[in-house]
Amino acid sequence: MPWLEAFVDGEAVYRFQSCNLSMREDLQIGLMVGSWALVALCIASFWIPKVLQWGEKQAGLIPLMRELWWTYALYIWSSHVFFAVLALGFSDWLTGGTNAAIAMCAFNMLWWAVRLWLQLFGFYLSEVGGGRAHREL
Repeated sequence: MPWLEAFVDGEAVYRFQSCNLSMREDLQIGLMVGSWALVALCIASFWIPKVLQWGEKQAGLIPLMRELWWTYALYIWSSHVFFAVLALGFSDWLTGGTNAAIAMCAFNMLWWAVRLWLQLFGFYLSEVGGGRAHREL
């Protein structure tokens, strides 16, 4: 068995060959990688309106629909910023195992599961062009 589990001070420690990291340390490394990926996503999001030609697509919409479009976009972007700040600044809390932390992690997991499912299977992307590259981004 490549993974050996031992308990040190009441916390599970997993050893893989020469590695000796606790599950909490693994989670914090994953949170750091994920949060910096979110930061990159938030920065890259500033180019989405130009790449997807939102200005031209919104030209025929009534003002209420344009406002809803931008409100939704800002809501999504703000949520991504919040998730990044939460993971970067509060990783100890997120890996602490409290009920609130578990609920936040479950919400974040559900958010990204729906987001990725929609990206891969839900959107009709033939009008965007670029084929599979746009679907995977």
